[in-house]
Amino acid sequence: MKLHLGIVVFAFAFSIGCHSKKEVEIPVNVLPREKMVSVLVKINLLEASIDLKSVQDNKTNPNAPYFDPLKEEKITAEQYNKSFDFYSHHPVLMDSIYDDVLDELSKRKAEEMKR
Repeated sequence: MKLHLGIVVFAFAFSIGCHSKKEVEIPVNVLPREKMVSVLVKINLLEASIDLKSVQDNKTNPNAPYFDPLKEEKITAEQYNKSFDFYSHHPVLMDSIYDDVLDELSKRKAEEMKR
């Protein structure tokens, strides 16, 4: 959760100084924007579940079952890292991606609260 917040603050800070709206071409070896949003949503859900489990157990259990967001999205760690690096160097794009991630997480939270 702390990592997520740090990334959002990082992206926001750089996007303030970057007002260029020109279209950036996404390289072939970089995940498309929609796929990146999906992966980041799953990573944030995993981090939240780990944080919640740690609070409940009052300790971290490295053997606790978890899902692998990268495997679920059928991408490699190298693809994710290259994509994250690319988007990090394009703060306007990263900011836009995180807007969608936060929107999706908010929708899921609202759905859970209805149950």
